[in-house]
Amino acid sequence: MNKKIIDSNRLTELVKWKEERERDRDYSARQYDQLIVYLSGGGLVITTGFATNLLDLQSGQGQTMMILSWVFFTSALVSNLISQVTARKALEHEINITTKELKSLRKGNTFIPKKATNCLKNFYNWTTRALNFFSLIFLLTGIILYLLSIINTI
Repeated sequence: MNKKIIDSNRLTELVKWKEERERDRDYSARQYDQLIVYLSGGGLVITTGFATNLLDLQSGQGQTMMILSWVFFTSALVSNLISQVTARKALEHEINITTKELKSLRKGNTFIPKKATNCLKNFYNWTTRALNFFSLIFLLTGIILYLLSIINTI
């Protein structure tokens, strides 16, 4: 196959891929504010409303578990929010790499991304996955502690 055809196909592929990543980044940015409102508002209303109106938190064990559940819910929230930031950073690095490759291909050159740039992108991707995993663990732990505090005070 002709090198010009291969480069043209790669160029078309890269343009499409870059546009998809830009849409992903924009979607992530739009969801960020909604995520903050839903998680913090819902967690605050449910846990404090239920705890203050229905539970007798004067007992030490129920109160301790309720406070620990709030700590884990907050940790899940913070972890999830930070993962949104790292995901956006990874997408920005991918978009920058693709932009440089597009410029290089348009000039007729071959593009090889710098190792440091790929490492940074990979670091952000790994960090995002780790934060999402811990966010789920924190959420589940918070739910379990919350349920145990209810059981201990009933």
